[in-house]
Amino acid sequence: MQLKRKGGGIVYEGRIIQHYRKKQRLTQEQLGQDICSVTHLSKIECSRTTYAPEIVSLLASRLGITMEKEVEKLHTYKSFLAKWEYAITMRLRHDMDGFAAHLINEDLISLSEHYHWFLLLHAKYCLLTNQLDQARQLIKLLEKKKQTLSFDETQRFHHVKGMFYLVTYQANHAIPEFEQIDETVYPAIDYLYHLALAYELAGLSTLAYYYADKANRLFTENRQFLLAIEAERIMLAQLTDLPQRTLDFRLIQLLQSCDLCQAVEQKAMILCLFGDVHLKRHDKEQGAHYYLYALNLLDKQSVFYLTVLERHLRLQVELDFLNKHTLLPEIEVAKQIASDSKQEMFVHLFQLLIYQASNNLIDYRRYLEKKALPAFLQFGVSEFIQLATFKIEHLNAQIPSNELALT
Repeated sequence: MQLKRKGGGIVYEGRIIQHYRKKQRLTQEQLGQDICSVTHLSKIECSRTTYAPEIVSLLASRLGITMEKEVEKLHTYKSFLAKWEYAITMRLRHDMDGFAAHLINEDLISLSEHYHWFLLLHAKYCLLTNQLDQARQLIKLLEKKKQTLSFDETQRFHHVKGMFYLVTYQANHAIPEFEQIDETVYPAIDYLYHLALAYELAGLSTLAYYYADKANRLFTENRQFLLAIEAERIMLAQLTDLPQRTLDFRLIQLLQSCDLCQAVEQKAMILCLFGDVHLKRHDKEQGAHYYLYALNLLDKQSVFYLTVLERHLRLQVELDFLNKHTLLPEIEVAKQIASDSKQEMFVHLFQLLIYQASNNLIDYRRYLEKKALPAFLQFGVSEFIQLATFKIEHLNAQIPSNELALT
C-alpha cells in the first residue's frame, strides 16, 4: 500500500517506516516518542492520513535510515526485475545468479508494487537451478495470492506452475497450465519449449514436434543457442524412424554444437537420446555406453539426472541378468535420491527395479499394478505407462495363474 503526504505525491514512506520498525522490534510507542502520537503513527503506516515531511524525517532518523535512499531503492526494482526476467528466459546463468543474489536479499522488495512479479521470477529461477523445495514453497505462496494477480502475472503463474509439473514429471497437469497462456501476448519465448516438452512427456509427438520447431526458430533468431539445442533434441526425439545414417548425422551435429557452446547438460540430453535410439535398434551395449557417458556429465542435483540414472540402471539389470542382484545397493541409493527430491514417479521406478533385481516377480507384479501404473497414469508420462502395461501383460503370461490370483 502507498501513502500520501502533505504537499502531494504518492510515496512508500509509511510502509518503509513500518518495515524497519518491526525489523528493529520497536513498538509504535517507542518509535513515535516525542515525535507523534501512537494513533498518528499507526495511521501513517496504514495509509489512513496525510502527514508532514518533518515527521517522516524524524522517524527515519530514529530508525537509522535515509528515507530518500529507501524510496529510490523501491523504484529501481522494476528495472532489475525486467533484466532478471530476460536473463532467466535466455538462460544467461551468470546474469541469472547475479540478479538473484541482489534481489533475493532485498527485504524491502516485499513492499514493492512488483512483489508478485518478483515471487514469480524467484520461483522460475529456483526451478531452473534445481531448488525444487524452494520453488514449491513460492508456488504455494502465489496460489494464496492468485486472486490478486494481474493478467500478466496470471500468465506468468501458469508458466511457472507448468514448469513445476514438468520437473516433477506430471505431464497431465503441466499441459493444462501451459494451454491457458495466450501465446500472442505472452513475452517469455521459452514457454513454447516447455509446452513442447510437456507434449513429449505425454507422448503427443506431433504437437511436441510442432512447438519444439516454433521454439527452435525463435531461439535461433534470438541467438539463444543452448535452448535451440534443447528444442532440436525434442524434434529429433519424435523422428527416431528417420534413416539411421540421417538421424545419427543430425545427433552428431548437435553434440558438436554442445561442445562449441560448452553446453554440458544439453550434451547429456543428446547422449541420452542417442542411447534411446540404440535401444530401439536392439543395440543394448551401445545404448548402455551412451547412458553412462551422459550420467557422468550430469550434476546429481540436475532434474535430468534421475531420468538418465533410471535408464542406465534398468538397462544394467537387463544386460547383467545373472548377476543383477549386485546392482541392488546402487538402486537403493537411486531410490533415496528420488525420495529426497520428492520425485514420486522415480521412487516407483526404482522400487520396481529393486524387485526386478531381487528376482521377486510376485511383488514386482503386485507393485506394478497396484501402485506404479496408477501413478504413471496420473502423471501422464506416456513412456512409463506403455512400459508398465507391457510388463503387466508379459508377467501375466509368465507367472502361474494360481500364484497370480494371490497378488
